[in-house]
Formats: sequence, C-alpha cells, structure tokens
Amino acid sequence: MPNRKALRKQQQAASAERPANLDRLQEQVQKLIQKKNFRQAIEKIKQIGKMHPEAVIRPSEAEVWALQGQQEYHLGQHRQAQASLRQAIELGTTEESYYWLAKSLLVSEDSATALATMRDAFDSQILTPDYAGCYLKLLLLQADTAQVADLLKTQTTRFSAAQIHWAKGILSLKAGKLPEALEHLKKMESNATPGDSPAAWIAYVQQQLGNWSQAEDSLNLPKSIERVRSLSSLLPTHPALSRLSLVQAAAPQASPTAIKVLDRQEGKLRIISAVIRFLQLIDKSNHHDAAHILQKLPRPCLEFPELDELYRSVMILAADEAMEDLEVECIVPFLEAVVYEPPFDVQLVLKLRCMYEGEEYPLQHFKRLYSYFLAEVQKLAQDQPHNWPVARLNSALAQIHCWLADVCMSRGSTQHGYNALQTAIDLCPESPEVIGRQGLKAYLQGDTTKAIALLTKSLENGCKSKEVYDRLLMELDKQGDRDAVKDIQRRFGLALGDEAAEELDQEETPEWIEAFIPQKYQIFESYIEDPDEENAAIAAGRIFVAAVEGEPSAAGKVGFRQEWAAKKWQELLQKLADSEKILAIQTIFLAIQLFTKRQKGVAALQSDYLQQLLAIDHPETLSTHLMLWAVKGDRLPALQTACRNYLRLSPLPELALTQLQFRVRRFATSESLRSLIDEFLRQDAQNPQLLLAKATTYESESNDYHELKTQGFDLARRLQDTSALQAYRAEERFQSKQVSAMLFTGARSGGNFDQVSFVKQIVRKMFGDNLPPEKLAEIMPKLLQMMEDDMYEDDDDFDEDDEDEDFSLPQLLLGGKRPSPKNKKGRR
Repeated sequence: MPNRKALRKQQQAASAERPANLDRLQEQVQKLIQKKNFRQAIEKIKQIGKMHPEAVIRPSEAEVWALQGQQEYHLGQHRQAQASLRQAIELGTTEESYYWLAKSLLVSEDSATALATMRDAFDSQILTPDYAGCYLKLLLLQADTAQVADLLKTQTTRFSAAQIHWAKGILSLKAGKLPEALEHLKKMESNATPGDSPAAWIAYVQQQLGNWSQAEDSLNLPKSIERVRSLSSLLPTHPALSRLSLVQAAAPQASPTAIKVLDRQEGKLRIISAVIRFLQLIDKSNHHDAAHILQKLPRPCLEFPELDELYRSVMILAADEAMEDLEVECIVPFLEAVVYEPPFDVQLVLKLRCMYEGEEYPLQHFKRLYSYFLAEVQKLAQDQPHNWPVARLNSALAQIHCWLADVCMSRGSTQHGYNALQTAIDLCPESPEVIGRQGLKAYLQGDTTKAIALLTKSLENGCKSKEVYDRLLMELDKQGDRDAVKDIQRRFGLALGDEAAEELDQEETPEWIEAFIPQKYQIFESYIEDPDEENAAIAAGRIFVAAVEGEPSAAGKVGFRQEWAAKKWQELLQKLADSEKILAIQTIFLAIQLFTKRQKGVAALQSDYLQQLLAIDHPETLSTHLMLWAVKGDRLPALQTACRNYLRLSPLPELALTQLQFRVRRFATSESLRSLIDEFLRQDAQNPQLLLAKATTYESESNDYHELKTQGFDLARRLQDTSALQAYRAEERFQSKQVSAMLFTGARSGGNFDQVSFVKQIVRKMFGDNLPPEKLAEIMPKLLQMMEDDMYEDDDDFDEDDEDEDFSLPQLLLGGKRPSPKNKKGRR
C-alpha cells in the first residue's frame, strides 16, 4: 500500500504545477495571435480547454474566430470568412461579428442574406447604436425606404443622432430632394457606421448639385500643391474620399488644383487618374491625345481590361486625326502599335507603307512590313482558298515584291532590289506591275528603247506605279516626242494623280465620250456628224446615226435599221486593230442601249457585240465587257459572279471595283454593282473611293448621292488620299459637264417650256435638296437671264475672248466653266 504521506505530496506538487503550465499556454496563445496565426491559436485554446476545463481563456475561442474571419475577409477569402464569423457568432461573439459577416456577404453579392443576418441581430437586441446604422444601410441597399422611415419613427432610441441624420439625408437623396439631403448630412457629427465618413456623403451630394467648389472644400483638397512635399498627402486616405477626389478632378468644371491632384498620382491611383484623363479626351473626340495616354498605360491593363478592347480603334482614329492635323511624327507610332496585331488589315498596312515612303524611313522598316504583308496574304489564301485562286495570290505577292524592289533600289540596295524583282517575275511574269519594274531595270541598265516599250506596256495593262509613269514621261520628253508625252498623260495621268494630266483631261475628254454625257440623242448626233476628231468610235457612231429612222420619241428614243447597221459595223470592225475594235464596240453597244426604242432584235444584237468583245485579246477587254454589262443592268446575279471572278485576279480588288464603277458612271446611273460595293464597304467602311463609287449608283439629285459623296470627300481630305481626291475632282468635272449640257439643251430647245422648273431641275441635279431656299432665290434671276441671253446668241458670232464668266450653273455654284465653242457646234 503506498505511503499516504508521499501520495499527498505528489498531489500537492501537481496542483502547484497546474497554474504555471496554464500561464505558459496562455502566453503561447498570445504570441500566435500577435503573429496573426489565428488558426493555430484556436487549436491551442481548444488544447487548453481540454487540459484545464475550469480555466477562463482570454481572448476566447469565439473572439479568435472573429479575428480569423476578419483576416480572411481582408485576404479576399470571403466564403472562409463567412464560415469563421458564423462560428464566432455560434460561440458567443455579438455585434462586431455580425458586422463583418454582413460585409462579407455583401462582397459575395448576397445582400438578401446580409440583411437577414443584421435583422436577426437587430431584432434580438444584439446591435448597439454603434452598429445599428449597418442595419439601416442594408435596408436602403434593398430599397426598403418604408422600413427605414418606420424605424426612425418607432425605434428612435436604437440609433445614434448621426445615424438618424444620415438616414434622413439618404431618404431625401433618393426622393430627389438634394438640398434637403445636404442639410441632414451636414448635421452628422460622427460616423453612421464603422469606417464611414460624413465628409464623403456631403461631398457626393454637392457634386450631384454641381457645387464643385464646395465639394472641393468638403474633400479638404489642398488649395495649392506647389509646396506639398509628399504625394501621399494630395488625396485623402479614406477610400470613398479618394474616389470622390478623382471624380472632382475629372469633372469639366475642375479647378487647376484638382487637375494637378489628378496628374500626380502613383501606383494604382496613377492608372486610375490616367484612365479618367483618357475618358475626358475621348468624350471631346480628341483621339490623338487619348492615344498618347493609352500608350503609356500597361498592356494588358489588368485594372481596366476594357481599355485593351478599345486600343486598336483608338490608335486608328488617332492616326487619322494626326494625319488631318499634319502631325506626321505621331502617325507612324500609332499605326505601328496595331498594324502587326490581329486581325490583319490590308488598309492599315498600305497606310503605314505610304507614311514610310513619305518620310523616307530606313529600309529595315519596309522589310519588316513587307515580310509581314507577304506572310499574312499567304495565310489568308490558305484560310480562304475559294477567294484566292493561284492567279490572284501570285499577282498579289508579285505586287508586294515589286514594292520591296522599289524601296531597295531607291535606297541604294540595288542587288536586293533585283532579287525581289526576280521573285516577282517568277510569281507572275505577266503582271503589269512586274512589267513596269522590268522597264525601270532596263532604264537603269541603259537600254532606253526596251525601257520605253516595257514601261508603256505596263501602263496599258494597268500598272499603278507613279514611278513607272514618271520615268516613261521623262524618257519620251528626252527624245522630244511631245505628242507621245501628251498621249501618255491623257491616257494614264489622271489615275496616277498628275495635275498636268488633270488640266489636259478637262480640255481633251475624248469627243466620243462627251457625246454620251448628256444621254440625249440629238446632242449625240451633233457630236458624231461634225466632230473635231476622227477615230473608230466616231466611225461606229456615224453608222448608228445613218441607220436612224424617223424622229425621236417624246422620251428621246429612236428606231434604226438593224440589219443595215450591223452589216456596216461588221465591215468597219474587220478593218480595225484590237484596241480600236474595243472603242467601236463600246460606241455601238452604248448607242443601242441609251438611244433606241424597244424593238425586236435589239437585245440579241447587243449580246452579239458583247461576245465579239470577249473574243478580243487585249488587257481592257474584260473590264470593258463588265462595264457595258453593268450599264445594261440585266441578269444581275450572273454579272456579280463575273465581277467577283474579275476582282479575284486583281491584287487590289477594291480599287479595281471602284474604277469599274467610275467607268459605268460615264454612261449611266446603274445599281448593278451596288451590292458588291456594299460588300467591300463592310470590310472597309472608311474607304473614300468606295463611298464615292456607291454614291454614283444613285441619281445625282438624290440625297443618298449627296450624303455619300460629302462623307467620302471629307474622309479623303482628312486622309490626304491623293488618288481619292482625284476621283472626286473627276466626278465634279463629269457632273459639271452634264449640267452644262442640260442647260445648253434647255436654252436651245425653244418653244413654250417652263424655264423656272427647268432651272430648278438642274439645281436639284447638282445639289439634291441641300441647297438652302435663300441661295436658290438668289441665283435664280441670274440663271434665267443667262438662258434668255443664250437663246438669242448667234453661235457664228461667238467670240471666245468675250466669254461670260457667269455662263453656267457650275460657274455660279461650283466654279465650273462654260462649254467651249466646239461643244456647241452644229447644235440648233
């Protein structure tokens, strides 16, 4: 039996050790809490509870669970936080845990559960006035204004004075009573909830009222920041006040101090302030400066991923604005920022190429761009083989290699240029662009005769190189062949932006084309019977006039002897070279189409000449065939299929389409190509030539015509697109000639006709319904007097030196010129 005395001593020793062990364990808990190792602290508390059930531990397990929940909340672990805080509530903590649980539920977008949690705490009398304001805020978040108003009446003692003033202010704010809301909020002498800021609410309402100066005072922004040493002192530390300060700085009425606050941020606030500045500029349509800000922001912008979606569009718009403002140094960086990013955009590549050429960028810039261009075209052909037959692909690749050859040789890298040219020859030896570069190479090697032949052939086949055109003119001029120079300018200069050719074109539009411009048989007859030039087109027209029977109908249509005319035309065609046959067949087809009555055999005769045209082996055959088909306008699905096949063969199909439509425009207003033009516009809505081409598918007196033409011209002017501007000038000249012809026809028509209605019809043709009534009233007397004078003018006595500058409507409104004497010859 053990010694009782020894046993008693052992029990006494164990009892003495127990408090010392408990203190040590409590100390371990405190250290874990200080290190914020709350999970381990909870486990240690549970261990103490088992060892010392009678011990009172501080802090309690419930309190540590509350600390754990708050830590998880701040770490963004909201589900874990909710579980920890519920555990704390279950173990006995009260209002603070309810507060953090509600915040965590709100962040998780579960406001209904958050409200139910706080309602339980409020109804259970757990919430003291310090936290009762949270219940009011949750009710207002759920738009339960009636319950808030009822609580303010029936349980006033449960809330602090600040909470009551705050709630009344928010109720007034929701009712749209901003001044009343401001008065209530100004009475807050403390926070409505933990971490709240009365100044934030007051500043918010003042901003809503437009009281920006008072809002700045409420935000306590520094009156001057020139001497502020710390950037951190520029903005309040409270999150709500900080955000309101950014709103203050972003406002249109912001003071210089607020703007400086915006401009001096660091870290995340710096990104926010930059985004605000970016949005301000976008709102003012200042894409140029907005793009500069966007370039300084990180990519991708994690804080504002929407900026990455806007990046491409803003850079393209900024490049256009910089081009319009002639800020050349910005255009290339803007384009380079997006041109190499998907999706591939050929228009961006071509714009950047033009900028490189205009500013004489180093060769490596071109090499990178053209390498990318080649790779993307080949990839496109692989992805869309039905749109890229081998012929079209090789032609496009050859064009790019020709451009590379141009830049290499212009920068002294001759051998690299020859290598690029050889690649182009291997790809597409019959390409007019390739033939043109072979002509340039022949010139460099001293073979002038070969150079002229190749350069001429390339232009005749459709080459669009200004360098090829200029070199050919220089060589012809050296040989003293002025007639050849003039011929080349007239035939090719307009499409290549030659101003001298523009003047030549105004003077020397082929007379057979001018004969068709008014689309009146009587005027066509006068041109054909007494022309100033002789060619195959005139000869074919004479046969048509000789075959006409009877007088024109009221609609201006005539009958003609088909069999006799067909026999004479066949005899004529047998004598002509291929290029002359094309001119003759155009005249035959157009005369039948525009001037003849509906009669049996006419459609078959036209079809026969279209087939004869296709049998001619000449570069202009296919485009002329499509042009005539579009003028006729029937069998549209078949026509569009043929056009698509034609466009696939072109390296720049949108340009080929516009040139085709402009040829149609000379002879008719036709809708035949409009749907194809629309397809290309969907891919490139900012193409000024496509916009003009679509405009010409409408009658020139229609609003559609004027709106599209104005939109396209403004765009061409902004982009300084030389070829597009040239197209618009050509359209103005064409329209001026049409109107002058109409005016002359009206003046010569005689009889009793309504001159006022006739002149108004001309004005509508020129301007649609866009001419203000006061302007029309101003010019009408002058136009009527002009017609009256011309009716009695003797053509034979006309002296060119006495030409009246006010003769025509274009002169009065657009600066057009009076028809020359030869254009009046034979018209009675």
